Amino acid sequence: MRDFGSLNWAILVVYLVGNLCLGYALSKRVASAEDFFLGRRSTPWWAIGISVVATYVSALSFLGGPAWAYEESLAVIAIHLNYPIVIFLVVVFFLPFFFNSGVASIYEYQERRFGPSARSVMSGVFLISQGLTSAAILYGTALVIEFITGVDVLYAIVIVTLVALAYTILGGIAAVIWTDVIQAGVLLVGAGI
Repeated sequence: MRDFGSLNWAILVVYLVGNLCLGYALSKRVASAEDFFLGRRSTPWWAIGISVVATYVSALSFLGGPAWAYEESLAVIAIHLNYPIVIFLVVVFFLPFFFNSGVASIYEYQERRFGPSARSVMSGVFLISQGLTSAAILYGTALVIEFITGVDVLYAIVIVTLVALAYTILGGIAAVIWTDVIQAGVLLVGAGI
């Protein structure tokens, strides 16, 4: 195992335990399926927006982006120039619309607007694409953990998955959103350093 250092281990453990504690604290607000899936519809729109951005900016973005630019030149940055525009449009227009529309998900909206077949197709496409994307992100995160700490990739995958599952199961979507807000802060500090 690499010499990760006591301070680094302490920070990592505090971060993981903090996520679990946040999930536990938010679990006290979960009394129904609506609370679990919609966070009582009381989560501020800006926190949801930060969560969307933090979810989009993953370990692969931090690792893959610079590596891709190094390999192919900075011309690859042109692909990413539209991201701030898209994120702005989603956060300012789409999130408030869906937040105030009374639907639990975009798929419920699609069913109301286009019928159950459209909802089923879009849900299936999302599950497959998100499953593959999540697997790649989880593997990339595990590789970073292995490189930095020396913890085996398989163990890193299990640990990260269990922590994320635990705080999600405990606190529902509210726990996911607020841990994403914290992770966005960590990513911002990391990018600044």
